[in-house]
Amino acid sequence: MYRWFAWNVLFRLHEKLKGHATYEFLREMEAADRMSAAELEELRCQKLRDLVEYTSMYVPYVRTRMSERGIQPPDIRSEEHTSELQSLRH
Repeated sequence: MYRWFAWNVLFRLHEKLKGHATYEFLREMEAADRMSAAELEELRCQKLRDLVEYTSMYVPYVRTRMSERGIQPPDIRSEEHTSELQSLRH
């Protein structure tokens, strides 16, 4: 009984008060378990696009290096396009 209460009430309340999205991530992961291979690939590509977009907006080094090489976030659409990012290294 205590374990159920701690997990389902106390921990959830604790995470919510801290502003953590723990259960949102858990729901996403559980949904991914039921996805087909094509859906998983689309999810991976979307997360890659989101990451590239985020880093180009908030990481000055990445933004500068991408700009120097003429790479725009929309240019990175899937894993095949990540070779363009290799040029960001020194």
